[in-house]
Amino acid sequence: RADKLDVEFSLSSLMRGEWRATELTVNGMAVDLGLDTRGRVDLPSTASGTFNLASLAIERLNLTGRIALHDAASRSTLELNDIAFSGDVRSLAGSVRGDGNFVLSGTRYPFRISSGQGPDGNGTRVHLNIDPGQRALAIDLDGVLNFDARAPRFEGAMTLVAPPGQKGKGNDPPWRIVTKVKSDYSAARLEQIEVTYG
Repeated sequence: RADKLDVEFSLSSLMRGEWRATELTVNGMAVDLGLDTRGRVDLPSTASGTFNLASLAIERLNLTGRIALHDAASRSTLELNDIAFSGDVRSLAGSVRGDGNFVLSGTRYPFRISSGQGPDGNGTRVHLNIDPGQRALAIDLDGVLNFDARAPRFEGAMTLVAPPGQKGKGNDPPWRIVTKVKSDYSAARLEQIEVTYG
């Protein structure tokens, strides 16, 4: 759902039969995604259509709102609130680049994201960086996201970094964890873990 949608199309692109939006703004967005008991993305049975998402490009995309992920197996919900995102979309099929911030459990997290086609043409290459924000922990994910029979699977690298404590805010030493990760809806496997402390 969305409270407000503003879109400006490129007239010259439309005359050439291309879908290109100069700017697309969605305010008050509310997205609810679900995983069924077998970890597959739960799509409505009426979801159909022939529009090619790869044919739409957006020079400037602005989003505000919230996203909620509902997991039927654990009966839990992960909700990202007060999202603000600005970036560009080369195609809705997976090429996105931009930055923004969101609120999770009362804490605001700035983030940067980029994605594109996977190296072998399968899956989507995703690079997500979550800055420390109000907490001294930065997260960096870089890898390939696949959907096998609608079940999400991620394989790549993960980095967790805690910078040194600032003056007047404790003297915690910095630490860093780098690992390869393979995960699906049920579990995550960490390999080749490297830890640096101090």
